[in-house]
Amino acid sequence: MKERFFTLEMDTALTNAAGSVGGKLTKDRPEYPESLRTFEERRIDWAARGIFRAVIIQPTFTRKGVDQRKWNFIALAWKADFELHRPQRISHIQKGVKFSDICDNFSDRLNGAIKTLDAITEEDLK
Repeated sequence: MKERFFTLEMDTALTNAAGSVGGKLTKDRPEYPESLRTFEERRIDWAARGIFRAVIIQPTFTRKGVDQRKWNFIALAWKADFELHRPQRISHIQKGVKFSDICDNFSDRLNGAIKTLDAITEEDLK
């Protein structure tokens, strides 16, 4: 049985944030087979002005597997129409921190990530 990290309050904040941008909240990669869903993850995806955007909260992935002692809060924007290079911008809001650090000021960080992503233009993607 996988360890539970996300609280009801965090999931409510994520659901509200997804609704505010017309996005979709995904929990724990539901498209994966049950045997591969051994960790928690949250992801909000949406598109605006031709740019795909996502807020991702997930543990760190290593060669040995998933390290749930280290978590990442990521804001990602990208263009889907590319040939050799996918224009994107990734911002690690928090990288390799304890989950309790993710929880601290969670709503403020989430709202900041949404604002940052909403402000991104094609010129910002590299």
